[in-house]
Amino acid sequence: MFKALGKNLFKNSKKSKKKYDTIKVIQKKQIDVGNVRIDVEFKNIKNINLKVHNPSGKVSISAPKNADMKYLQQFAVSKLDWIQKHQEKISIHSPKYQKEFITGENHYFLGKVYTLEVIESHCKSKIQLDSDRIIMIIPFGTICEQKQKYLDEWYRFQLKMLLPDLISKWEKVIKVKINEFGVKKMKTKWGTCNRTAKRIWLNLDLAKKPVEVIEYILVHELVHLLERYHNKRFYGFLSQFLPDWKILKEELNKYN
Repeated sequence: MFKALGKNLFKNSKKSKKKYDTIKVIQKKQIDVGNVRIDVEFKNIKNINLKVHNPSGKVSISAPKNADMKYLQQFAVSKLDWIQKHQEKISIHSPKYQKEFITGENHYFLGKVYTLEVIESHCKSKIQLDSDRIIMIIPFGTICEQKQKYLDEWYRFQLKMLLPDLISKWEKVIKVKINEFGVKKMKTKWGTCNRTAKRIWLNLDLAKKPVEVIEYILVHELVHLLERYHNKRFYGFLSQFLPDWKILKEELNKYN
C-alpha cells in the first residue's frame, strides 16, 4: 500500500496516536479526478491521508470530518501524477505464475495463448511460432533462466517488427513525430517518453498483450509529447484520440 500525507488542516495540532485505518468513519463520499475514482472517508483526524491500495489499485482519502470537498478535490488533482505512478507499479507487479519454460506450459503472444513446446537438440537455439504453439529449439541442458532469455529476445524482436507501423499510424493521427523508440524490461512502467529527445521506450512484456493494448500504451506515450503531466488536458487528448482507452487500460493486467 502506498501513502501520501496531505497538509494539516488545523493549526497547532499534535499528531494523532491512532492509526487512520482504525478510526471510526463518520461519512463516506466519492470524487473523480481524471480517470480515477477516489473513496473519501471523513474521520476524527487532523490530516489528509491518501492511499493507493495493493493489489486492487483503488484510491482512498481519509480526511478530517470538517474538511471541504472542494479542497479535497484540489488536493487529489495535485496528487494525480503520484496516484498514476503507484497504480502503474501495482499493475506491473501484480502476482504472476512463475514460469518454468517446459513443454505444455502456456505463454501469451499478442493476446493469444500458445502452448510451449521445448525441443532439445544439437542445433543453434531458435523459436518458431505455429498456429497454437511456440516451439523453442534449444541446446541440451539449457537451464530455465537461459530459456527465458531466449523467449524474451524473441518477444523483443517481434515487438520491434510490429511497432514501426503502429508508430507511423498514430504519429499521423496525433500529429507528432518521434526520433526513436526502444523495447526493454521495466519494473515500474509500461512505457516512458523523453520529450526533449523525442524518444519512447516500451515495456518488453507488452509483446504478450493484444495489439490494441499495445496501441493504448503507445498513444499514451505519444500524447506526452503534447502534454507532459497526467492532468485534465492530457486525458482530454487521450480520450480524443483513443475514446476506449479506459477499457484497454484494464486489459493490462491480463495475458501474463
